[in-house]
Amino acid sequence: MTGWDQEQTHESLARYLLEETYETLGAIDSGDYIHPREELGDLLLQVAFHSRIAEEISPEDDGFTIERRSRHPRRKLIRRHPHIFADVTRSPLIPSTHPATG
Repeated sequence: MTGWDQEQTHESLARYLLEETYETLGAIDSGDYIHPREELGDLLLQVAFHSRIAEEISPEDDGFTIERRSRHPRRKLIRRHPHIFADVTRSPLIPSTHPATG
């Protein structure tokens, strides 16, 4: 990261995250199928930016990588929807410790 990027913190970017969230919700409400795709991309960019900042923080101080952080939503998805994943034997969405992986 360089220049402006290096000066940013979670706190300084919070308003942009909120703004992109509202823009995404507005795009969804519009009924247009192209606009939400664009806004979801902008929202994902905010997630990536916050994740990049977190990579600069040590794990002892609650830093994380996006790869490590993405494990929780995958596990939650499987736990909440076992009927969908019951027949899955191997998937990148399912950790190797999940019962569905045999």
